[in-house]
Amino acid sequence: MKFNSEMRLAIEHGEKVVTRRLLEPPPPYDYGDDGIDVLWATGELECPYGAVGDKFRVGATTQEITSISVQRLQDITEEDAKAEGIDFIPGYERPSGNSLYSAPQCGNRPPYYETQARVAFMWLWDSIYKKSGHGWDKNDWVWVIDFKTVREDGK
Repeated sequence: MKFNSEMRLAIEHGEKVVTRRLLEPPPPYDYGDDGIDVLWATGELECPYGAVGDKFRVGATTQEITSISVQRLQDITEEDAKAEGIDFIPGYERPSGNSLYSAPQCGNRPPYYETQARVAFMWLWDSIYKKSGHGWDKNDWVWVIDFKTVREDGK
């Protein structure tokens, strides 16, 4: 799997432990939420990014895929967005209880700052996929690939 430099750093620091990738091509019919789960459970959908137990390298680390699922992009939760590597900005807690989160800089645009990690993730997603017609608003099906560090070289 390919990651930009900001995401590689987040993985190496243990801040990113999941990635979402477009399910391409999309299913030929609108199976609905239950139908897509049936396709996945019966093996009619095969993840092109690997299988549970597969390993891949990111910088100086070896990662292992621990689970794979499918979901609609907008079903991402606040905790899911944090696991995607969305940065918590310490010292910016609001009296309302909200914190400040940042989507990493992508390309030549500055980072976005939001009070919800999920919203920061939306901006990150759009910075990568919107130009190709797969922005947040489209709510595509995505692969959700969880992983963990199993080895750090030199340790």
